[in-house]
Amino acid sequence: MDDLATIIDKYQHGDDSAFGCLVDRYQNTAVAYALGVLGDYHLAQDAAQDAFLAAYRDLPTLSTAVAFPSWFRKIVFKYCDRIKRRRRHPSIPIDDAPEIADRSADPAEVFAVNEARIEQDTQIALAMQSLTDADRQVVSHINPAIVDRTLRLLDMVERG
Repeated sequence: MDDLATIIDKYQHGDDSAFGCLVDRYQNTAVAYALGVLGDYHLAQDAAQDAFLAAYRDLPTLSTAVAFPSWFRKIVFKYCDRIKRRRRHPSIPIDDAPEIADRSADPAEVFAVNEARIEQDTQIALAMQSLTDADRQVVSHINPAIVDRTLRLLDMVERG
């Protein structure tokens, strides 16, 4: 297999098949990185695919082949960020709400439970914000559900 500089040079000089070598070489890395950021394998695949399309379009502007890995990582992150920003909170049709509501629940008890959960979520979000990107990725591998819940909370806070 050719070295990175040779592959990029071939692509930049019109050999579109050379880009396939880049995909083969960086596909798993791109998906793994996106998974660490997003916490969802299918969304990570989407981000990696979008990043490869952008790289295919923009690779001719890359002046130094050795910069490709960090350049491409930034592209992957950009598409992860776009996916995180467009995530919508799950909703149900209003007609289905009576079927899932607990009619026997005491409203004061439900309120107290929700307040406690909001407080816990806020503490988790603050703790996650204080972590470095690397630490956040480790946490996302250990417990993706916490990261996903925190990202949803942070998204709500940003929207005000």
